[in-house]
Amino acid sequence: MYINTNTTSLNAQRNLANSTKAINNAMEKLSSGKRINSASDDAAGLAISNRHTSIIKTLDTIDKNINDGISYAQVADGALEEVGAMVQRMYQLSIQATSGALNKSDRRSLDIEFQELKEEINRVAYSTHIFDHYPLLPSAIPTTVVNSIDNVVSNGIQQSFASGIQSFASIPAGSTNVTIEIDALGADDDIQLFTQSGQHIVGTDLNDYVWNSKGISTPADVENSVLTVANGYSPTATYDDSSLNSGGAAYSATASNTTNYNGMNISFGGDADRTSPSDGNNNGSVTQRIETLHIDQTTEPLMLSVVGNGSFYITATWTGLGPANPEQKNDDGEFQVFVATQADGVDDVIQIDKTPSTAGDLNIAGLSLDPLSEAQKAIVSMKNAIDKVGENRAHYGAKMGGLDSVARSSRNSHMNLSAARSRVMDADFAIQTALMTKQSILKQGAETVLSKANIKPELALKLLTF
Repeated sequence: MYINTNTTSLNAQRNLANSTKAINNAMEKLSSGKRINSASDDAAGLAISNRHTSIIKTLDTIDKNINDGISYAQVADGALEEVGAMVQRMYQLSIQATSGALNKSDRRSLDIEFQELKEEINRVAYSTHIFDHYPLLPSAIPTTVVNSIDNVVSNGIQQSFASGIQSFASIPAGSTNVTIEIDALGADDDIQLFTQSGQHIVGTDLNDYVWNSKGISTPADVENSVLTVANGYSPTATYDDSSLNSGGAAYSATASNTTNYNGMNISFGGDADRTSPSDGNNNGSVTQRIETLHIDQTTEPLMLSVVGNGSFYITATWTGLGPANPEQKNDDGEFQVFVATQADGVDDVIQIDKTPSTAGDLNIAGLSLDPLSEAQKAIVSMKNAIDKVGENRAHYGAKMGGLDSVARSSRNSHMNLSAARSRVMDADFAIQTALMTKQSILKQGAETVLSKANIKPELALKLLTF
Protein backbone atom coordinates (compact mmCIF):
# COMPACT_ATOMS: atom_id res chain seq x y z
CA MET A 1 0.00 0.00 0.00
CA TYR A 2 1.40 3.37 -1.05
CA ILE A 3 0.56 6.90 -0.02
CA ASN A 4 2.93 9.00 -2.21
CA THR A 5 1.87 7.32 -5.49
CA ASN A 6 -1.73 6.28 -6.00
CA THR A 7 -1.47 4.29 -9.25
CA THR A 8 -5.14 3.35 -9.13
CA SER A 9 -6.07 7.05 -9.04
CA LEU A 10 -3.63 7.87 -11.83
CA ASN A 11 -5.10 5.12 -14.00
CA ALA A 12 -8.63 6.37 -13.32
CA GLN A 13 -7.54 9.93 -14.14
CA ARG A 14 -6.03 8.74 -17.43
CA ASN A 15 -9.22 6.94 -18.45
CA LEU A 16 -11.34 9.91 -17.36
CA ALA A 17 -9.22 12.26 -19.51
CA ASN A 18 -9.52 9.95 -22.51
CA SER A 19 -13.29 9.72 -22.12
CA THR A 20 -13.61 13.49 -21.72
CA LYS A 21 -11.51 14.06 -24.83
CA ALA A 22 -13.55 11.53 -26.80
CA ILE A 23 -16.80 13.20 -25.67
CA ASN A 24 -15.48 16.65 -26.63
CA ASN A 25 -14.39 15.30 -30.01
CA ALA A 26 -17.78 13.71 -30.64
CA MET A 27 -19.58 16.90 -29.60
CA GLU A 28 -17.39 18.94 -31.99
CA LYS A 29 -18.28 16.61 -34.87
CA LEU A 30 -21.96 16.65 -34.00
CA SER A 31 -22.08 20.45 -33.69
CA SER A 32 -20.16 21.07 -36.95
CA GLY A 33 -21.56 18.13 -38.88
CA LYS A 34 -18.04 17.29 -40.01
CA ARG A 35 -16.02 14.18 -39.29
CA ILE A 36 -12.78 16.06 -39.97
CA ASN A 37 -12.50 19.41 -38.21
CA SER A 38 -8.73 19.66 -38.18
CA ALA A 39 -5.82 17.92 -39.85
CA SER A 40 -5.25 15.84 -36.67
CA ASP A 41 -8.64 14.16 -37.15
CA ASP A 42 -7.62 12.58 -40.48
CA ALA A 43 -4.68 14.11 -42.34
CA ALA A 44 -5.05 11.95 -45.46
CA GLY A 45 -8.83 12.39 -45.51
CA LEU A 46 -8.45 16.18 -45.25
CA ALA A 47 -6.10 16.23 -48.26
CA ILE A 48 -8.54 14.14 -50.29
CA SER A 49 -11.43 16.36 -49.26
CA ASN A 50 -9.55 19.52 -50.27
CA ARG A 51 -8.97 18.10 -53.75
CA HIS A 52 -12.66 17.26 -54.03
CA THR A 53 -13.61 20.77 -52.82
CA SER A 54 -11.35 22.40 -55.42
CA ILE A 55 -12.90 20.37 -58.23
CA ILE A 56 -16.44 21.08 -56.98
CA LYS A 57 -15.78 24.84 -56.89
CA THR A 58 -14.36 24.61 -60.40
CA LEU A 59 -17.52 22.83 -61.54
CA ASP A 60 -19.64 25.56 -59.93
CA THR A 61 -17.77 28.19 -61.96
CA ILE A 62 -17.97 26.08 -65.11
CA ASP A 63 -21.73 25.82 -64.65
CA LYS A 64 -21.91 29.63 -64.52
CA ASN A 65 -19.72 29.88 -67.63
CA ILE A 66 -22.01 27.46 -69.46
CA ASN A 67 -25.10 29.47 -68.50
CA ASP A 68 -23.40 32.64 -69.77
CA GLY A 69 -22.58 30.89 -73.04
CA ILE A 70 -26.18 29.71 -73.42
CA SER A 71 -27.41 33.26 -72.72
CA TYR A 72 -25.04 34.63 -75.38
CA ALA A 73 -26.30 32.14 -77.95
CA GLN A 74 -29.94 32.76 -77.02
CA VAL A 75 -29.58 36.54 -77.45
CA ALA A 76 -27.91 36.09 -80.84
CA ASP A 77 -30.48 33.54 -81.97
CA GLY A 78 -33.36 35.75 -80.87
CA ALA A 79 -31.99 38.67 -82.88
CA LEU A 80 -31.43 36.43 -85.90
CA GLU A 81 -35.05 35.32 -85.67
CA GLU A 82 -36.06 38.93 -86.30
CA VAL A 83 -33.47 39.32 -89.06
CA GLY A 84 -34.78 36.13 -90.66
CA ALA A 85 -38.35 37.45 -90.61
CA MET A 86 -37.23 40.65 -92.32
CA VAL A 87 -35.20 38.77 -94.92
CA GLN A 88 -38.22 36.61 -95.68
CA ARG A 89 -40.34 39.72 -96.16
CA MET A 90 -37.71 41.22 -98.46
CA TYR A 91 -37.72 38.00 -100.47
CA GLN A 92 -41.49 38.30 -100.86
CA LEU A 93 -41.15 41.92 -101.97
CA SER A 94 -38.49 41.02 -104.54
CA ILE A 95 -40.76 38.35 -106.03
CA GLN A 96 -43.71 40.73 -106.03
CA ALA A 97 -41.62 43.43 -107.71
CA THR A 98 -41.00 41.18 -110.74
CA SER A 99 -44.71 40.99 -111.52
CA GLY A 100 -45.61 42.40 -114.89
CA ALA A 101 -48.77 43.85 -113.38
CA LEU A 102 -46.76 46.54 -111.56
CA ASN A 103 -45.84 49.89 -113.03
CA LYS A 104 -42.77 51.89 -112.07
CA SER A 105 -44.60 53.74 -109.29
CA ASP A 106 -45.77 50.46 -107.75
CA ARG A 107 -42.28 49.03 -107.88
CA ARG A 108 -40.87 52.17 -106.30
CA SER A 109 -43.35 51.82 -103.42
CA LEU A 110 -42.19 48.25 -102.84
CA ASP A 111 -38.60 49.42 -102.91
CA ILE A 112 -39.27 51.95 -100.13
CA GLU A 113 -40.27 49.13 -97.76
CA PHE A 114 -37.40 47.00 -99.08
CA GLN A 115 -34.81 49.68 -98.28
CA GLU A 116 -36.33 50.35 -94.86
CA LEU A 117 -36.03 46.66 -93.99
CA LYS A 118 -32.34 46.76 -94.90
CA GLU A 119 -31.83 49.63 -92.47
CA GLU A 120 -33.72 47.75 -89.77
CA ILE A 121 -31.52 44.67 -90.29
CA ASN A 122 -28.47 46.86 -89.71
CA ARG A 123 -30.08 48.39 -86.62
CA VAL A 124 -30.74 44.96 -85.14
CA ALA A 125 -27.17 43.84 -85.88
CA TYR A 126 -25.64 46.94 -84.29
CA SER A 127 -27.90 46.96 -81.22
CA THR A 128 -27.66 43.26 -80.34
CA HIS A 129 -25.07 42.88 -77.60
CA ILE A 130 -24.44 40.92 -74.40
CA PHE A 131 -21.42 40.88 -72.08
CA ASP A 132 -19.91 43.67 -74.29
CA HIS A 133 -19.98 41.32 -77.28
CA TYR A 134 -21.78 42.01 -80.55
CA PRO A 135 -22.47 38.58 -82.07
CA LEU A 136 -24.05 39.89 -85.29
CA LEU A 137 -21.20 42.25 -86.18
CA PRO A 138 -17.69 41.65 -87.55
CA SER A 139 -14.91 41.57 -84.95
CA ALA A 140 -13.44 44.83 -86.19
CA ILE A 141 -16.13 47.36 -85.34
CA PRO A 142 -15.16 50.89 -86.38
CA THR A 143 -15.75 53.81 -84.09
CA THR A 144 -16.15 57.45 -84.96
CA VAL A 145 -12.82 59.03 -85.82
CA VAL A 146 -14.21 62.43 -86.84
CA ASN A 147 -13.84 64.98 -84.06
CA SER A 148 -16.88 66.21 -82.20
CA ILE A 149 -17.72 69.73 -83.36
CA ASP A 150 -16.59 71.28 -80.06
CA ASN A 151 -13.08 69.97 -80.75
CA VAL A 152 -13.01 71.68 -84.16
CA VAL A 153 -14.57 75.09 -83.50
CA SER A 154 -15.34 77.16 -80.43
CA ASN A 155 -18.95 77.88 -79.53
CA GLY A 156 -20.00 81.16 -81.22
CA ILE A 157 -16.54 81.98 -82.65
CA GLN A 158 -16.15 82.43 -86.42
CA GLN A 159 -13.22 80.42 -87.81
CA SER A 160 -11.71 79.90 -91.28
CA PHE A 161 -11.07 76.58 -93.06
CA ALA A 162 -9.88 75.43 -96.48
CA SER A 163 -12.51 74.01 -98.83
CA GLY A 164 -12.62 70.64 -100.53
CA ILE A 165 -14.51 67.53 -99.53
CA GLN A 166 -14.45 68.23 -95.81
CA SER A 167 -15.77 65.63 -93.37
CA PHE A 168 -15.87 68.50 -90.97
CA ALA A 169 -17.11 67.24 -87.61
CA SER A 170 -19.66 65.06 -85.82
CA ILE A 171 -22.62 66.45 -83.90
CA PRO A 172 -23.20 63.97 -81.06
CA ALA A 173 -26.60 62.55 -80.18
CA GLY A 174 -28.23 64.49 -77.35
CA SER A 175 -27.07 67.92 -78.59
CA THR A 176 -29.53 70.83 -78.40
CA ASN A 177 -30.09 74.06 -80.36
CA VAL A 178 -27.24 73.55 -82.80
CA THR A 179 -26.79 76.26 -85.45
CA ILE A 180 -24.23 76.08 -88.24
CA GLU A 181 -23.53 79.10 -90.47
CA ILE A 182 -20.94 79.15 -93.25
CA ASP A 183 -19.73 82.10 -95.29
CA ALA A 184 -18.54 80.94 -98.73
CA LEU A 185 -16.45 84.12 -99.19
CA GLY A 186 -17.53 84.44 -102.80
CA ALA A 187 -16.75 80.81 -103.71
CA ASP A 188 -19.04 77.79 -103.90
CA ASP A 189 -19.15 76.02 -100.51
CA ASP A 190 -22.18 74.03 -99.40
CA ILE A 191 -23.29 72.50 -96.11
CA GLN A 192 -23.95 68.75 -96.30
CA LEU A 193 -25.36 66.83 -93.32
CA PHE A 194 -25.53 63.02 -93.10
CA THR A 195 -26.44 60.32 -90.63
CA GLN A 196 -23.82 57.68 -89.93
CA SER A 197 -25.81 55.20 -92.02
CA GLY A 198 -25.51 57.47 -95.09
CA GLN A 199 -28.87 59.28 -95.06
CA HIS A 200 -28.34 62.69 -96.71
CA ILE A 201 -30.64 64.98 -94.72
CA VAL A 202 -29.37 68.51 -95.50
CA GLY A 203 -27.56 69.99 -98.48
CA THR A 204 -27.60 69.80 -102.25
CA ASP A 205 -28.41 66.75 -104.34
CA LEU A 206 -25.88 65.06 -106.60
CA ASN A 207 -26.90 67.11 -109.65
CA ASP A 208 -25.47 70.19 -108.00
CA TYR A 209 -22.37 71.83 -109.44
CA VAL A 210 -20.43 71.64 -106.18
CA TRP A 211 -20.60 67.82 -106.17
CA ASN A 212 -19.85 67.53 -109.88
CA SER A 213 -16.85 69.85 -109.55
CA LYS A 214 -15.34 67.25 -107.20
CA GLY A 215 -16.02 64.36 -109.57
CA ILE A 216 -19.04 63.15 -107.62
CA SER A 217 -22.29 62.44 -109.45
CA THR A 218 -23.52 59.02 -108.28
CA PRO A 219 -24.34 57.45 -104.89
CA ALA A 220 -21.31 55.18 -105.33
CA ASP A 221 -19.08 58.26 -105.66
CA VAL A 222 -20.40 59.63 -102.36
CA GLU A 223 -19.96 56.28 -100.63
CA ASN A 224 -16.35 56.01 -101.83
CA SER A 225 -15.30 59.58 -101.02
CA VAL A 226 -17.45 60.67 -98.07
CA LEU A 227 -19.34 57.79 -96.42
CA THR A 228 -16.22 55.91 -95.39
CA VAL A 229 -15.28 54.23 -92.14
CA ALA A 230 -12.28 56.56 -91.91
CA ASN A 231 -14.70 59.49 -91.90
CA GLY A 232 -16.70 57.98 -89.05
CA TYR A 233 -19.53 56.34 -90.99
CA SER A 234 -20.95 52.88 -90.49
CA PRO A 235 -19.22 50.19 -92.58
CA THR A 236 -22.62 49.47 -94.14
CA ALA A 237 -23.42 53.12 -94.89
CA THR A 238 -25.23 53.59 -98.19
CA TYR A 239 -26.19 56.89 -99.79
CA ASP A 240 -29.87 57.83 -99.55
CA ASP A 241 -31.28 61.29 -100.31
CA SER A 242 -34.97 60.42 -99.85
CA SER A 243 -35.12 62.72 -96.78
CA LEU A 244 -32.96 65.54 -98.20
CA ASN A 245 -33.78 69.09 -97.12
CA SER A 246 -32.40 71.40 -99.83
CA GLY A 247 -34.14 74.52 -98.52
CA GLY A 248 -37.40 76.09 -99.53
CA ALA A 249 -38.59 77.30 -102.91
CA ALA A 250 -36.37 80.33 -102.53
CA TYR A 251 -33.05 80.91 -100.81
CA SER A 252 -33.15 82.32 -97.27
CA ALA A 253 -30.22 83.60 -95.27
CA THR A 254 -31.91 82.15 -92.20
CA ALA A 255 -32.76 78.51 -91.57
CA SER A 256 -36.37 78.88 -92.74
CA ASN A 257 -37.30 75.54 -94.35
CA THR A 258 -37.95 72.89 -91.66
CA THR A 259 -38.24 69.13 -92.04
CA ASN A 260 -38.40 66.35 -89.47
CA TYR A 261 -36.15 63.33 -89.44
CA ASN A 262 -36.08 60.73 -86.63
CA GLY A 263 -37.53 63.18 -84.11
CA MET A 264 -35.21 66.03 -85.13
CA ASN A 265 -36.57 69.34 -86.46
CA ILE A 266 -33.99 70.38 -89.04
CA SER A 267 -34.16 73.86 -90.60
CA PHE A 268 -32.12 74.98 -93.62
CA GLY A 269 -32.08 78.17 -95.69
CA GLY A 270 -30.89 76.52 -98.89
CA ASP A 271 -27.88 76.74 -101.21
CA ALA A 272 -26.53 80.30 -101.07
CA ASP A 273 -25.49 80.28 -104.74
CA ARG A 274 -28.52 78.46 -106.15
CA THR A 275 -29.62 79.31 -109.69
CA SER A 276 -32.49 76.83 -110.04
CA PRO A 277 -35.26 77.45 -107.49
CA SER A 278 -37.03 74.23 -108.48
CA ASP A 279 -34.29 71.92 -107.23
CA GLY A 280 -32.05 74.23 -105.23
CA ASN A 281 -29.00 73.54 -107.41
CA ASN A 282 -26.51 75.97 -108.93
CA ASN A 283 -24.01 76.17 -111.76
CA GLY A 284 -21.14 77.55 -109.74
CA SER A 285 -22.19 81.16 -110.05
CA VAL A 286 -22.07 82.83 -106.64
CA THR A 287 -25.06 85.01 -105.76
CA GLN A 288 -25.13 84.79 -101.93
CA ARG A 289 -22.52 83.89 -99.33
CA ILE A 290 -24.35 82.67 -96.23
CA GLU A 291 -25.85 79.22 -95.58
CA THR A 292 -27.54 78.48 -92.26
CA LEU A 293 -28.57 75.19 -90.64
CA HIS A 294 -30.40 74.72 -87.33
CA ILE A 295 -31.25 71.51 -85.40
CA ASP A 296 -33.44 71.67 -82.30
CA GLN A 297 -32.06 68.41 -80.85
CA THR A 298 -30.11 65.44 -82.18
CA THR A 299 -31.49 61.97 -81.56
CA GLU A 300 -28.56 60.26 -83.27
CA PRO A 301 -24.99 61.29 -84.24
CA LEU A 302 -24.89 63.50 -87.34
CA MET A 303 -21.92 64.01 -89.65
CA LEU A 304 -21.30 67.55 -90.93
CA SER A 305 -19.45 67.99 -94.22
CA VAL A 306 -18.62 71.07 -96.29
CA VAL A 307 -18.06 70.56 -100.00
CA GLY A 308 -16.70 73.39 -102.11
CA ASN A 309 -13.78 75.39 -103.47
CA GLY A 310 -11.44 77.96 -101.97
CA SER A 311 -12.02 78.60 -98.27
CA PHE A 312 -14.91 79.43 -95.96
CA TYR A 313 -15.80 80.83 -92.56
CA ILE A 314 -17.89 78.74 -90.18
CA THR A 315 -19.67 79.78 -87.00
CA ALA A 316 -21.25 77.10 -84.82
CA THR A 317 -23.36 77.61 -81.70
CA TRP A 318 -25.13 75.18 -79.41
CA THR A 319 -26.88 75.11 -76.06
CA GLY A 320 -25.55 71.67 -75.17
CA LEU A 321 -23.64 68.79 -76.74
CA GLY A 322 -24.13 65.10 -76.11
CA PRO A 323 -21.19 62.80 -75.28
CA ALA A 324 -18.79 62.49 -78.22
CA ASN A 325 -18.39 58.73 -77.85
CA PRO A 326 -21.50 57.46 -76.05
CA GLU A 327 -20.75 53.77 -76.45
CA GLN A 328 -17.79 52.15 -78.13
CA LYS A 329 -18.40 48.68 -79.50
CA ASN A 330 -15.19 47.00 -78.39
CA ASP A 331 -15.50 43.34 -79.24
CA ASP A 332 -12.66 40.85 -78.80
CA GLY A 333 -14.21 38.43 -81.29
CA GLU A 334 -15.62 34.97 -80.69
CA PHE A 335 -17.17 34.06 -77.32
CA GLN A 336 -15.24 31.33 -75.50
CA VAL A 337 -16.76 29.17 -72.76
CA PHE A 338 -14.27 27.41 -70.45
CA VAL A 339 -15.70 23.97 -69.64
CA ALA A 340 -12.81 21.83 -68.31
CA THR A 341 -9.09 21.30 -67.96
CA GLN A 342 -7.85 18.18 -69.71
CA ALA A 343 -5.46 15.65 -68.19
CA ASP A 344 -2.63 17.19 -70.21
CA GLY A 345 -3.32 20.58 -68.63
CA VAL A 346 -4.85 22.09 -71.78
CA ASP A 347 -8.00 24.12 -71.21
CA ASP A 348 -11.10 22.74 -72.89
CA VAL A 349 -13.27 25.54 -74.31
CA ILE A 350 -16.36 25.70 -76.47
CA GLN A 351 -16.03 28.56 -78.93
CA ILE A 352 -19.12 30.36 -80.19
CA ASP A 353 -18.14 32.14 -83.39
CA LYS A 354 -19.58 35.49 -84.40
CA THR A 355 -22.13 35.46 -87.21
CA PRO A 356 -21.97 38.88 -88.91
CA SER A 357 -25.50 39.56 -90.17
CA THR A 358 -25.67 43.16 -91.31
CA ALA A 359 -27.14 43.89 -94.73
CA GLY A 360 -23.59 44.06 -96.06
CA ASP A 361 -22.62 40.73 -94.51
CA LEU A 362 -25.72 39.12 -96.04
CA ASN A 363 -24.76 40.62 -99.42
CA ILE A 364 -28.04 42.52 -99.76
CA ALA A 365 -26.85 46.08 -99.02
CA GLY A 366 -26.75 47.17 -102.67
CA LEU A 367 -30.03 45.56 -103.73
CA SER A 368 -32.96 47.48 -105.14
CA LEU A 369 -36.38 46.59 -106.53
CA ASP A 370 -36.41 49.33 -109.13
CA PRO A 371 -35.98 48.94 -112.09
CA LEU A 372 -37.33 45.49 -112.97
CA SER A 373 -33.88 44.11 -113.83
CA GLU A 374 -32.66 44.92 -110.30
CA ALA A 375 -35.70 43.25 -108.75
CA GLN A 376 -34.95 40.08 -110.73
CA LYS A 377 -31.36 40.08 -109.44
CA ALA A 378 -32.59 40.60 -105.88
CA ILE A 379 -34.51 37.31 -105.84
CA VAL A 380 -31.36 35.17 -106.01
CA SER A 381 -29.53 37.32 -103.45
CA MET A 382 -32.45 37.16 -101.04
CA LYS A 383 -32.63 33.37 -101.30
CA ASN A 384 -28.94 33.23 -100.42
CA ALA A 385 -29.51 35.60 -97.51
CA ILE A 386 -32.29 33.36 -96.18
CA ASP A 387 -29.92 30.38 -96.33
CA LYS A 388 -27.20 32.39 -94.57
CA VAL A 389 -29.48 33.42 -91.71
CA GLY A 390 -30.61 29.80 -91.36
CA GLU A 391 -26.98 28.64 -91.15
CA ASN A 392 -26.23 31.26 -88.52
CA ARG A 393 -29.19 30.19 -86.40
CA ALA A 394 -28.19 26.54 -86.78
CA HIS A 395 -24.72 27.48 -85.49
CA TYR A 396 -26.17 28.91 -82.28
CA GLY A 397 -28.60 26.01 -81.91
CA ALA A 398 -25.75 23.50 -82.16
CA LYS A 399 -23.70 25.43 -79.59
CA MET A 400 -26.63 25.58 -77.17
CA GLY A 401 -27.12 21.83 -77.55
CA GLY A 402 -23.44 21.19 -76.88
CA LEU A 403 -23.44 23.46 -73.84
CA ASP A 404 -26.55 21.74 -72.47
CA SER A 405 -24.76 18.38 -72.77
CA VAL A 406 -21.67 19.70 -70.98
CA ALA A 407 -23.90 21.22 -68.29
CA ARG A 408 -25.59 17.86 -67.63
CA SER A 409 -22.22 16.11 -67.41
CA SER A 410 -20.88 18.84 -65.12
CA ARG A 411 -23.87 18.59 -62.79
CA ASN A 412 -23.53 14.81 -62.66
CA SER A 413 -19.84 15.11 -61.75
CA HIS A 414 -20.69 17.77 -59.19
CA MET A 415 -23.22 15.46 -57.51
CA ASN A 416 -20.90 12.44 -57.39
CA LEU A 417 -17.92 14.44 -56.14
CA SER A 418 -20.06 16.05 -53.47
CA ALA A 419 -21.18 12.58 -52.35
CA ALA A 420 -17.56 11.39 -52.28
CA ARG A 421 -16.48 14.41 -50.25
CA SER A 422 -19.40 13.84 -47.90
CA ARG A 423 -18.28 10.27 -47.20
CA VAL A 424 -14.84 11.59 -46.28
CA MET A 425 -15.73 14.78 -44.47
CA ASP A 426 -19.23 14.56 -43.04
CA ALA A 427 -19.93 13.19 -39.59
CA ASP A 428 -22.12 10.08 -39.26
CA PHE A 429 -24.54 11.21 -36.56
CA ALA A 430 -25.54 7.66 -35.64
CA ILE A 431 -21.94 6.65 -35.01
CA GLN A 432 -20.99 9.87 -33.22
CA THR A 433 -24.10 9.78 -31.02
CA ALA A 434 -23.41 6.18 -30.03
CA LEU A 435 -19.76 7.03 -29.40
CA MET A 436 -20.66 10.00 -27.23
CA THR A 437 -23.13 7.90 -25.23
CA LYS A 438 -20.49 5.23 -24.72
CA GLN A 439 -17.86 7.73 -23.64
CA SER A 440 -20.32 9.47 -21.33
CA ILE A 441 -20.92 6.15 -19.53
CA LEU A 442 -17.18 5.46 -19.36
CA LYS A 443 -16.61 8.98 -18.04
CA GLN A 444 -19.14 8.44 -15.26
CA GLY A 445 -17.49 5.13 -14.44
CA ALA A 446 -14.04 6.71 -14.38
CA GLU A 447 -15.29 9.45 -12.07
CA THR A 448 -16.74 6.82 -9.68
CA VAL A 449 -13.54 4.75 -9.74
CA LEU A 450 -11.44 7.87 -9.19
CA SER A 451 -13.53 8.71 -6.17
CA LYS A 452 -12.93 5.23 -4.73
CA ALA A 453 -9.25 5.24 -5.67
CA ASN A 454 -8.68 8.41 -3.70
CA ILE A 455 -9.86 6.61 -0.54
CA LYS A 456 -7.05 3.98 -0.72
CA PRO A 457 -4.34 6.15 0.94
CA GLU A 458 -6.67 6.59 3.91
CA LEU A 459 -6.64 2.80 4.39
CA ALA A 460 -2.87 2.93 4.72
CA LEU A 461 -3.23 5.36 7.61
CA LYS A 462 -5.16 2.76 9.60
CA LEU A 463 -2.00 0.65 9.70
CA LEU A 464 -0.41 3.38 11.76
CA THR A 465 -3.06 3.18 14.43
CA PHE A 466 -1.74 1.53 17.62
